[in-house]
Amino acid sequence: MLPIIDYPTYTLTIPSNGKKVKYRPFTVKEQKLLLMALESDEESDMMNAIKQIIINCTMGKIDPEEIAPYDAEYIFIHLRGKSIGEVTQLSYKCKNNVGEKKDKECGHIQQVELNINDIKLREIKEHNPLIEITKNVGFEMGYPSLDSTKPDDTESLIDYLANVIKNIYDGDTIYKGKDLKHEELVEWIESLPQDILDKMVEFISTIPKLETDVHFKCDACGFEQDIHLEGLQDFFA
Repeated sequence: MLPIIDYPTYTLTIPSNGKKVKYRPFTVKEQKLLLMALESDEESDMMNAIKQIIINCTMGKIDPEEIAPYDAEYIFIHLRGKSIGEVTQLSYKCKNNVGEKKDKECGHIQQVELNINDIKLREIKEHNPLIEITKNVGFEMGYPSLDSTKPDDTESLIDYLANVIKNIYDGDTIYKGKDLKHEELVEWIESLPQDILDKMVEFISTIPKLETDVHFKCDACGFEQDIHLEGLQDFFA
């Protein structure tokens, strides 16, 4: 019988609720899963890989579909830090205008280092999941999944919001969003006053974000700037 490998375990605190979770670094299996997703160049493959890696490396204790997207991102970057290294290399194309007439783009591909420990969670004080319609009627917003696409028109916005209503209360009666038909929730949202819809949009727009700034200096033309990064797509571009 082949030997069983004992993996080191670490503990981190989930940002949204302060709960602690144990995790282990990637094995070859998780690294392979991540590399295959990167090679496919499909965002959906990358998101599915990240979700599966979180499940595997937290030993099934965390389901990414059940937590806020910024919690999932926070867990993943720490998993990656302990597994591959806390410093990652990012590639950026220098867009500085060069030449005598400043009419040509430099275009140099510059490697920039990002230390995962520099990534911080930005929270907005006005972020509130509870929205009151009347004294006795209101609802609680949940969070979109890690792979949700932000809406770009009114119809898709309402459809998007219907997916993130967690509970609706009417006095002492509580209706769970997951138990209601999607079409019913869409119709209910369409019946709300405009100011309530605005509060729903504000909730989505103020969801906490992981962010940091990295300093960029082009080796070709000497151009310097600070680049603001938000979310996994920026951190591992």
